[in-house]
Amino acid sequence: MMQRGRSRILHAAALGTVWAACQNVALAQLAPERLYNGVNRSIPVRVDLPETIGEEGGTVEIALLTPVDHAEVARAHAAAGRVDLASLFPVLWTRTEPTLLYAQLIVDGVKVGPGLALQPMLTPRQVVDETLRSEIIKAYDARDRARILAMLDPLSRERMRAGGLLSFAPYQRGEPVYSGLRVYTDRHIVFETSHGEFEIALRPDHAPNTCFNMIHLAEGGFFTDIAVHRIVPASESGHPFVFQFGDPAGRGVGGPGYSIAAEPSRLAHDFGVVSMARGREPDSGGSQVFVCLSRDGTSFLDGQYTSFAQTVRGLETLLAIEAEPVTGAHVDSPIEAPIVRRARTIPAPPRGDGPDPVRRPQPTSDER
Repeated sequence: MMQRGRSRILHAAALGTVWAACQNVALAQLAPERLYNGVNRSIPVRVDLPETIGEEGGTVEIALLTPVDHAEVARAHAAAGRVDLASLFPVLWTRTEPTLLYAQLIVDGVKVGPGLALQPMLTPRQVVDETLRSEIIKAYDARDRARILAMLDPLSRERMRAGGLLSFAPYQRGEPVYSGLRVYTDRHIVFETSHGEFEIALRPDHAPNTCFNMIHLAEGGFFTDIAVHRIVPASESGHPFVFQFGDPAGRGVGGPGYSIAAEPSRLAHDFGVVSMARGREPDSGGSQVFVCLSRDGTSFLDGQYTSFAQTVRGLETLLAIEAEPVTGAHVDSPIEAPIVRRARTIPAPPRGDGPDPVRRPQPTSDER
């Protein structure tokens, strides 16, 4: 009996040692020293490690990973304390086509802690189309009004009327200016609703500024006691469509007091994907978002709206909100609106270790 008791104690102690070791590794993480890092400058981050890792002489590395397949671009040894990512990875400033990458801490070959999103700051740039301007002036000298109008889009015509032809300079989009990196800890957003929680994983590789705006709103308390003002259980095609929230007034016309530019996201509007709602103008979004309820019902939205996140937890919550009865002046107005009580951010899993996006359950043979 005494021997069996002693064995249990030793077994418990061993489990405790393993648990403590796992906890120590879990506490390791990368932390950015500043959010904005100008091009060709240092990118200081902290490598936070429990003392036990340093004492045991474990291998500490940082890897640069691509966002989708988590392919390794580069890897470097690191140590606890302050390190400069620009020195470890010169490629961050020498890439000809900067794209979003993640910096991931790796301890003894295991990815630990949330990654750091390294988002290129690409400033839009417009350049004068001198060839077009020259052609317009020639048409003006020839008094060929029809030719001038044929060469101009509606916005350019308004600019020409406002400033006069000789001061008018037709613009075209030039190559954006790479001005540095925005570096922040990767995190998910959890929405707590009257029907349960759902968690979304952000996709800054598709819509970086939209994702950062959503983090700002969530951490700033914007999504507090906000109604799900629109539920469309079926589109005109008969497939599940969307539910929408993000207007503090609950009427579908309000926002955060500003608008953000639309981004050309290529993330497909699949079940559980979250996208920015907007008015007629593409750059009129701000805080209202919609959650897609089926691929069949929302595929036509691809390329028209800025999709920026995928639901990775809370399937039952999405389906419960979808099932709310609707009525009123608009058939998409819920009789009793579900409430988003608050939103909070949580550390994301290490890159590549997180849950897959939720999937809509397939109907059973009885439901078909």
